[in-house]
Amino acid sequence: MGYFASKFLAEEGGAKLIGVIERDCSVYNEDGINPDDLFKYKFTNPKQSITNYPNAQTFMNDSVFYKPCDILIPAAIEKSVNK
Repeated sequence: MGYFASKFLAEEGGAKLIGVIERDCSVYNEDGINPDDLFKYKFTNPKQSITNYPNAQTFMNDSVFYKPCDILIPAAIEKSVNK
């Protein structure tokens, strides 16, 4: 869900993907992350992880969730937003 939302918002709406949180890490780049490039990286990685994605800073926690942004898409993890 998150991949398709970010892909279509970037392509059709001019939005910029700046952060992604996955089960094992999060990545952040305030200048933007290409959704297709990140998707390819994840699924060519033997562990199917975005850890150490070369075009963003990797965090081993969910700290990217707290970075400022205009649109937040809680696409996969239930109960991510609780206040």
